[in-house]
Amino acid sequence: MFWNFVVRAVRFRKRRLTLAFSALAVAATLATALFSVYTDIERKMRVQFRGYGANIVIAPAAGAQTVPLSAVDLAERQGAAAAPFLYTVGNVGGEPVVVAGVDFRRAAALTSYWRVEGARAAGPGECLAGSAAAAHLRLQIGARLELEGAPCTVRGIVSTGGAEDAQVMVPFAGAGASLVQVRADGERLPQIQAALAQALPGADVRLLHAVAETEANVVLKIRATLFLLTALILGVYLAKTMAGRERTEIARIDRQIDDEKARIRLLQAEVSHLEEPQRIERLSEAYLGMAPAPMKHQANLDELADIAHKPLALPANPVGPAPDPILIAAPQPASPLPAPTQVAAVGVRQ
Repeated sequence: MFWNFVVRAVRFRKRRLTLAFSALAVAATLATALFSVYTDIERKMRVQFRGYGANIVIAPAAGAQTVPLSAVDLAERQGAAAAPFLYTVGNVGGEPVVVAGVDFRRAAALTSYWRVEGARAAGPGECLAGSAAAAHLRLQIGARLELEGAPCTVRGIVSTGGAEDAQVMVPFAGAGASLVQVRADGERLPQIQAALAQALPGADVRLLHAVAETEANVVLKIRATLFLLTALILGVYLAKTMAGRERTEIARIDRQIDDEKARIRLLQAEVSHLEEPQRIERLSEAYLGMAPAPMKHQANLDELADIAHKPLALPANPVGPAPDPILIAAPQPASPLPAPTQVAAVGVRQ
């Protein structure tokens, strides 16, 4: 029975079924895609935000000059990316310049936002120059930079819009770092900061709120937007489904109205047939003995006065008033009285 119903529905409602299944397929695809994006957007956004640099900085505490390199290992054991930076002031042709020692291998995950012309890393005897420093010292890629104590060949020009533009970056070499930059996942940021602060009591572990809060706000807004968009799509789909049900109900009511109108027209036709004068005349003659008045019993208004003055013709055998059936009824014999009942005398005590 069920399969017969399905086969008949497919045969006679192909277009409606095609539209219904298409709508279901589109809604399911959109809902699945948006749900997948909603659940995975945070991970993807955090990966993208890694390109904006560190969100934790480990700096020397009061009275200290450097941060121990063990801070890098501690951060990496927490699952974060970390790189040491050592800053000093060098001399090029009698002019002071900020020289930054960079661990280019570890810093690659933290400096992806750098705009570099040429190489992104430098080896022994090589260096990178910030765009402002290169313009001031008239440096180009491949030029020889006569840095006091460590001359190098410029391998790339760095542009960040920040302090790096005025620096000359050389490979890191030292027993300590001026600071350690750390990039941690936003969802574990407070835990990693607390763990580093506890493990490094002689260092100042600071959270870069500008980067961290921006990352959290962007992820939250994107997830909220996706959630609202998913809810909107589902709401439109449910509204469309309910509208389809309403249209079906309206069509059913319209069919009922048409059926009632057809029945009303049928009843009106039947009433018209029953009220036909010829039919009523036939029925009155057949069942009531009624017939049209003969011509001799018909008169006009002028003849009514003559008819009123004519003497009434009595019948040959006049009929008297009908006798009263009560008076002419035969007398009925009186019913005998019942025999007297003997009552025993009851003495009265004096």
